[in-house]
Amino acid sequence: MKKRHDLFNMYVFCITVICFIPFLSTAQSSQRWFRREIGVAQSSVYDDGHSFAKYKGTGLQVQVGFDRENSNRLAQFNNALVWTPLKAKVEDSKNVTSATQINYRMSYKYLRKIFPTQSDKIKLAVGAAMFADANARIYNSLANNVFGWDINVGLNMMAQATHNFNLRRHSLSASYQVGLPVFTYNHTPNYLGNFPIATAFKNDDAADWFSLGRFVPGFNDKYFYLHQQVSIDKNLANGDKIRVTYSWDYSNNGYASHRYQNLVTGISIGMLSSFSKKASTNK
Repeated sequence: MKKRHDLFNMYVFCITVICFIPFLSTAQSSQRWFRREIGVAQSSVYDDGHSFAKYKGTGLQVQVGFDRENSNRLAQFNNALVWTPLKAKVEDSKNVTSATQINYRMSYKYLRKIFPTQSDKIKLAVGAAMFADANARIYNSLANNVFGWDINVGLNMMAQATHNFNLRRHSLSASYQVGLPVFTYNHTPNYLGNFPIATAFKNDDAADWFSLGRFVPGFNDKYFYLHQQVSIDKNLANGDKIRVTYSWDYSNNGYASHRYQNLVTGISIGMLSSFSKKASTNK
């Protein structure tokens, strides 16, 4: 049963690569934007390799990237940096420990528009995203095991639904994106103190943190990675946009000897500056 499941996931991966990532250039003109957003983010982390308590906190996030769109396709390159101070959720306030989390996400999304839907109220596009997501946490109040991380690098299947509308003579556009993992490389340490423990336990393969990375086809009961994003754009006459974004990124990893879960949500506002200052393709 496990072999069949792995073969099916590999089949989905191959089909996705062939169909959803045809990075083909065309002669069609396109609209391009430089995007920068700033906002707040909230994180909820559970990592029982470091603590049996759940950590929560609210911090800051900054996003910088490029958007490109024409009549057939759209692409988005994004960099997001999130800084979040965390505190343990425990009943006894005297035993509250703290941590500092830094999350960096980078992605390139490429989607092809589904032509039969372009005249409808809801416009659809499907494609793929190459992504890297790195979480690092410093547990400030623990005597040992003070540093932990989780790294995900891979390919997501992506879909986007867009609705253009007018509100009191303002041109607006609302879009929803969702991404599911097709093939991912994940790295999560089982246990880490002030130094990599492989240097102290060279004869213990399980302690070698270099060996704790793994390739994961698709997702299963031990591994799951989900990206969601809702954006509302106000389209300006000169082609610029004002964007409000709500993002939702969830990762769940049980391959190590402990369970790791992290939910990072954020809301940001920013400006998309058009390179050509022409009218937006969303109008």
